Amino acid sequence: MWRRLLTVAAMLALLAMSGCINYTEETVLQSNGSGRMKIQYSIEESMFAMMEQGEDQVENPFEFDKEKVKAQFDSKNITVKKIDVFSEQGKRNVVIELAFKDINKLSEAKFFMDRQISFKKDKKGNLVYKMVVAGTADEPEEAENDTAAMMQAMFAGYTFKFTTKMPAKVLEANGKINKNTVIWEIPLPTAMKGMTMEAKIKAGPDPVVIIGILLAVLVLAVVFFALSARKPKAPASGEPVAAKEQRAPEVVEEQVKPEVVEEQLVPEEEAPVETLEEDEEPGEPLA
Repeated sequence: MWRRLLTVAAMLALLAMSGCINYTEETVLQSNGSGRMKIQYSIEESMFAMMEQGEDQVENPFEFDKEKVKAQFDSKNITVKKIDVFSEQGKRNVVIELAFKDINKLSEAKFFMDRQISFKKDKKGNLVYKMVVAGTADEPEEAENDTAAMMQAMFAGYTFKFTTKMPAKVLEANGKINKNTVIWEIPLPTAMKGMTMEAKIKAGPDPVVIIGILLAVLVLAVVFFALSARKPKAPASGEPVAAKEQRAPEVVEEQVKPEVVEEQLVPEEEAPVETLEEDEEPGEPLA
């Protein structure tokens, strides 16, 4: 499919020198090889009409019917999430969003049949990404060098853009590295000869393993707290639990201190002291 796409791109570029074909592909890749992808391509409406008229001579790889587009991605490995076909600013556009289980099996679908994709670990445990896209034809003969040079100059303004977000730090790549993302912008003349995109990614923990560990820790934490809540507290001072639970709470009566009443002492009246008058004589003593 890709080889036919490049062939048609070259044909249309000869017919019109401004903005005939645009192609972008954005991929988000996980460490286990799964991921998602967004593909966008557009073509001038006038060029699309020419392609429709010349469909008998050249098979049209650019499908703009939703059902036909979906059929190009028919595979057990791929789930098509969304397909949009629309016209905007004089261009016919197609946007496809999909998810895949294993990037190594993408070539099972018709759209990717001209690609050889590999995403595996090397001896050091690092992940190595490699995608080889077949060219349109063999190198031109020497007699055709002038024509080839002319086509190189004509196609110089056309590029195909591939953006892949890797699951970890990119150690090296033959594209532009931006943190965990690699961008390949390949001129059409180079793409016609074939493309090779490579990157080496630092090995990291598998997210599936990390999620499994976190779930296991969460389950253990729930079980621990459940058992802790059901465990009875130890009785104080060796008292049996049943006795402690049945004991009525002690009521502490407030001791009222007696009021101290101060006794007021009233002085007693002094008895009058009898005195003997001088005229009185003391009585005779009793016998």
